[in-house]
Amino acid sequence: MLETENISFYSTCSTLSRIEKTKKVADYKTVQKYLNVCVKDGINCGKCFKCLRTLLTLDLLGKLNSYQSIFNMQNYFRERENYIAQVLSNHKEDTLMRELYKEMILTDFKIPIRSKFYSHIKLVKRKIRSSIETGLGVK
Repeated sequence: MLETENISFYSTCSTLSRIEKTKKVADYKTVQKYLNVCVKDGINCGKCFKCLRTLLTLDLLGKLNSYQSIFNMQNYFRERENYIAQVLSNHKEDTLMRELYKEMILTDFKIPIRSKFYSHIKLVKRKIRSSIETGLGVK
């Protein structure tokens, strides 16, 4: 809990995943008008990690159109395939990526072919880097 003399804030729904929380609020008009997740100053850039995660979640939920006025969708669509590739290649190691990956499977999300290709490249690069580091005794 965070509080001042005049106001108190309580954390709720701590047992819910980010996707479940997004599902709960995605249809509210106020959220569609004022949601701000960006790491930049209030602009919802559409390309930082928080914007991409939120926009992909909304995309998976079929709610993306309701948020066009508060996110830079041009940036999102420019970064989308690469971000999906990150999800595909990192879902085993990263909890947040795993959550997105599971939702992709549950919603039968059509994964772009480029994302599949990019994810394989990322995995190969990771294996090569790991082999080189192991050979050099770097951990």
